[in-house]
Amino acid sequence: MSLFIGAVALTTMQEGISVIANNIANINTTAFKASRVHYFDQTYTTKKFGSSPTTTRGGLNPGQTGTGIKIADISTNHTKGPIRSTGSATDLAINGDDGFFVVTDELTSNLSTNSNNVNTFDGHYTRNGHFSIDADQNLVTSDGAFVMGVMLYEPLSGRIKSVDTYQNITYFSDQSVGDINSPTYVATDGIGANLPVPVPASVNTSGIGVAPIFNPNILSELSVRGGVIDRNTGIATGPGLNGDLQISRQADGKMVFSFDDQNLGTPISTFTASFDTTQQILDNVQTVELSNQAGDVIQLRIRLEPGVGSFDEVFQDVNYDPVLGSDTLTFSGADPATQSGSAVTVADADLNHLSVSQIRDLVDKIKVPNFFHVQDPLLEVETIDFSIESDGTINIFGPSSENLNLGRVLVANFTNPDGLSAKGNSRYEESPNSGVAALNVIGGPFNSSAPSLRGTTIVSGALETSNVNLAEEFAEMIQQQRGLQAQSRTISTADEILQTIINL
Repeated sequence: MSLFIGAVALTTMQEGISVIANNIANINTTAFKASRVHYFDQTYTTKKFGSSPTTTRGGLNPGQTGTGIKIADISTNHTKGPIRSTGSATDLAINGDDGFFVVTDELTSNLSTNSNNVNTFDGHYTRNGHFSIDADQNLVTSDGAFVMGVMLYEPLSGRIKSVDTYQNITYFSDQSVGDINSPTYVATDGIGANLPVPVPASVNTSGIGVAPIFNPNILSELSVRGGVIDRNTGIATGPGLNGDLQISRQADGKMVFSFDDQNLGTPISTFTASFDTTQQILDNVQTVELSNQAGDVIQLRIRLEPGVGSFDEVFQDVNYDPVLGSDTLTFSGADPATQSGSAVTVADADLNHLSVSQIRDLVDKIKVPNFFHVQDPLLEVETIDFSIESDGTINIFGPSSENLNLGRVLVANFTNPDGLSAKGNSRYEESPNSGVAALNVIGGPFNSSAPSLRGTTIVSGALETSNVNLAEEFAEMIQQQRGLQAQSRTISTADEILQTIINL
């Protein structure tokens, strides 16, 4: 029996040497994760059965002989490897033990639309962030797979993506709404009639200086939305809307936004908020929460054109006088038949409010175009540079301080990353024991199907290196080698015993 035990042990331990050899071979492979083999003892043969103690005899232990070893499992160590700088803007590293970049399988078309017109994805996952931009401006892996993200724009047309989310929206301006896969340039009533470019219904001057001026050329959206989206359900809560929006100034210099919610012309409630217009605006999409006396909250959305630095550039010369009061600009939302809806254009600020399923709807290939659109889709601005921030935000920059947030790098997480199936090329795919990929963005809504990515960041211009510890691998290799040598001696010893018996 010892001959067969030794032979099986030699074969089994050789697998352990193979695992170590693979680890050492990948000491310089980007984001490689080391593996470790674990063994079980084999089944046992009982030579003597045990017995319980009695009043006349003591108990006896069983006598058993083992039948060797077998592989218990080969586990992967998914701890983060050291990060080194490369200086290339397209190289990305995940700084944290959790999270994977999401890429397509180059053998199949993984991005598709299901019967509900929602993007679905079945692809691969990797920690290797060595990416580049191809001839079509797609962010791709070194073997041509597309890197996926949550995209806010359709790059070639400049159309803003949207989701059908809010209970009620009152539109005051041109904006892109419609289905996520084919958004339109301007808001419609659902039949095809475009809403007008925003023009104040009334302009009131208090008598100080020049009359207030509204500049619509640097504004692409002005809307009021009923209710903030619940992060857990993805459903907007709050009252339905129908009313007018007024912009004025208060004594401390802050701009005041007031929305008079009406029902058939009868004022029901006034929602207000003030904003310090001396603050520089860095994000071209601003969401301001308006509240009423009852504590209800709605959202005012102002989408500015790239390069606009403050609200004062849009709402000019809105002044306040202690005696005469404030200048005002009033926008009418009195026609709910053509200026109400539920489709909401999405911006980076919305990613904290959208549900996980809505974020999944926005998944698309990351494209860094060599141009981007301003308000008029026929006007293009050259892309001079781009950056990817620590939360995965993708920004592109024009020649005159214009900037546009294209979206976010998509990150996946799993309940059991050790259960992922390795596919080569530094990629993994789901397995029955890994759990379903929880697709999200850093800082986005918590996904209950996997641990959160709290504390995880993306480092641009850097790559994660292999987490193989060479000293540990050599120590493990020596231990495995000595085990193999010892097992070979058991075979030779068993052979000598058999030879002795034959020679009798």
